[in-house]
Amino acid sequence: MRNIIALLFPLLYLSSFAQDVKEKTHVFIGVETGFNLTLSESYGDKILEDMYGLSFDYVFTKTRSVKAKIMYMKMKTTADVYNKYYSEYRDVTYDAEYIVIPVLYKWQYGKGNVRGFLQGGFYLGIEYSSNYTNYPLNYSKSSNDFGISMGTGILFPIIADKFFVQSEIGLYEGFFSKVPESDDTPKQLMPDGTLTNLTYSIGFNYKF
Repeated sequence: MRNIIALLFPLLYLSSFAQDVKEKTHVFIGVETGFNLTLSESYGDKILEDMYGLSFDYVFTKTRSVKAKIMYMKMKTTADVYNKYYSEYRDVTYDAEYIVIPVLYKWQYGKGNVRGFLQGGFYLGIEYSSNYTNYPLNYSKSSNDFGISMGTGILFPIIADKFFVQSEIGLYEGFFSKVPESDDTPKQLMPDGTLTNLTYSIGFNYKF
């Protein structure tokens, strides 16, 4: 999946560049709230966690911008791990709170003030509160995470051309291992024990 994403980004950039029309730059500053779902092996552990954030969107052409966020996200996931040395299964649980900072390239489309958008880039996740349950004693625990982010959404005005509502769906795929793998069963939803988060948010943006 990561190789496909790496190929899509340059194509998206070239397509938007060829069709773009210059306009006066402006900045959107917004707030958002929503839900986060961390995928796990446990089908009974699909809990929507809270998410809050601030966003900064620098629009430098009609269809392109650079977007950054500062978000609070709760992440919780479980895994059924088999330890061949003790011949037993063990349920491990990772429960953490993060400050997540994505930096994204955003491409907008549509006519008028109602615009759809696609975005993608990288994010840094800073873990400031965590609880590791039933982890092996020799497991190396990382306090941070780093990965890719992709998303899509819609932006439409509610007061003239200044105050907007935005609805957004996002995917956050981490690179650092957070959940130990079973000795005999490969991961299905979390390759190499990394975190995969699906988010939905709704927010308000003011155009400067």
